This record gives sequence, structure tokens and C-alpha cells, in this order.
Amino acid sequence: MPDVIVLDLELPRVSGYEAAAQLRSNPETRHIPLIAATGFSHERQLRRARDAGFDEIVIKPCEPDALIQVIERLLGTAQVPAAQLSYVAVERSQKTR
Repeated sequence: MPDVIVLDLELPRVSGYEAAAQLRSNPETRHIPLIAATGFSHERQLRRARDAGFDEIVIKPCEPDALIQVIERLLGTAQVPAAQLSYVAVERSQKTR
């Protein structure tokens, strides 16, 4: 099992929204942190991603270091406390676990 999953919202056969919903509905994968990496920035699309179960939303293009910081924070391996992180193009989900 992966420790974290990064998905685009625009995928060929199944959307990232649908993939996230499927992962969240499966007891074996519901605990895995999900990050949406997307070029979408409309609030409706971001809300839909949060509703599908994404823990974080990263707006592309983004700096690789920003994505790494999000992954490290979700995995609990961040070098800097989350409260001190500031990254451009990252939308923190309102969802609580």
C-alpha cells in the first residue's frame, strides 16, 4: 500500500474525483492521505475535490518543493511545523479526519 497518493483531477478513464471517492470507500485505502494536483482553480472544482475526500489540493503549476512539503506534512515527516509553512498555489482542505 502507498503511504500517500497524488492524483490529477483530470484522468483518462476515471476522474480524480471518482478515484478519490473509491479510495475513501474502501476500508483498506481510506486512511491513505490523498493530494489532488490540478490545474483547476475554480472554487466549485476545488470544493468537489474536498468533498471527494482529498486531504490537500495543490494547484499546478507548483514548485516541486511545495508538493514535497505537503507530502512530508501529511506523512508527519515535515522538518518545519505546518503552522510555519507558507506555499503559493496550495489549497488546504477544510476536511477534518
